[in-house]
Amino acid sequence: MSPAAYGHDGFGISQYKWIKSDSSPAIGGMVGGSDSEPFLMVSNLINGTYNFTLMVTNSNGKINTDNVTVTVKEDPYERLMVEVYVDTDMYSFTEADLVRGD
Repeated sequence: MSPAAYGHDGFGISQYKWIKSDSSPAIGGMVGGSDSEPFLMVSNLINGTYNFTLMVTNSNGKINTDNVTVTVKEDPYERLMVEVYVDTDMYSFTEADLVRGD
């Protein structure tokens, strides 16, 4: 969501505040202070529905809110994924270092 820099009354926005709803899954969070920025960044979300409220205050003290719903769905390819940990310097890792299970 990208809020406009000025409201309909001509006053500039002085504060942004993103709030995650109590009905949202507890896992997942807002990243690095983005909860007070125009654009919210989130991480570590799991399957479920997340509800966020953006509260905007203008330079005249007027407050307005809007709601955003984000639905995270299960990845249909998750069972096909493999996590690999390599105990070597990745900058010197070559194709010859790969072990193939043909």
